[in-house]
Amino acid sequence: MEDDGKYKPVDHRQILLPLREAFEDLFSQTYSRKQNLTFLGHVQTCFRGKRWQDLLKLMDHVCKSALAKEVQDKSNAASLQEQWEVLASKLNQTQQQIRACETAMVFAFVEGTLAQAVRKGHWILLDEINLAAAETLECLSGLLEGTAGSLVLLDRGDTEPLVRHPDFRLFACMNPATDVGKRNLPLGLRNRFTELYIEELETEGDLRILVSDYLKCLNPHRNIISGIIRCWQNTMFSYDSL
Repeated sequence: MEDDGKYKPVDHRQILLPLREAFEDLFSQTYSRKQNLTFLGHVQTCFRGKRWQDLLKLMDHVCKSALAKEVQDKSNAASLQEQWEVLASKLNQTQQQIRACETAMVFAFVEGTLAQAVRKGHWILLDEINLAAAETLECLSGLLEGTAGSLVLLDRGDTEPLVRHPDFRLFACMNPATDVGKRNLPLGLRNRFTELYIEELETEGDLRILVSDYLKCLNPHRNIISGIIRCWQNTMFSYDSL
């Protein structure tokens, strides 16, 4: 199960990717994206070409211009000004990290899949959730608390919670807690899910759909799929007879 992030050795690309994404998002809120497609294309070209210094200069120039710019939408001016100030601070920190990368290995906090999904509003599936550590389950419980659930990245030293995006969705699956080493979810967490019980696939038609879809990249012959199904059925029959 993916954690919510950890400190890892990073290169220029890992450092600059979240900054570039934040820059483009804020740029589109402040300026017309349609009228600046050439400029945004230049930003992406610098990033793909690993022209890090050119990329930093572009973002720094726009950032300074935005801070000095009088926003026409007065109702949104204060919010945009504050966001550009935050971005300017992040840009300054990133420039220092880039300089440090040139002389030594740099470690930075890299968000895990769960943290990114919470922040960006993605959907995420957690497999075998009942095998997760108790601390992880406690973290998930807080994340699913009502409509105001959040996640605190303690490993990064955050004190402010990462607010759950309204589009974020969490799915989880687990086998029944009947096998050795399996356990039920704590009721406090289990009650936060809509629970569906899926019967084990047994009919040949259902098994054929599953195998065909799983191996579709190999384009297996129908006889091979039938052989896999017979093998599974014989194995399960032998197991149940023990």
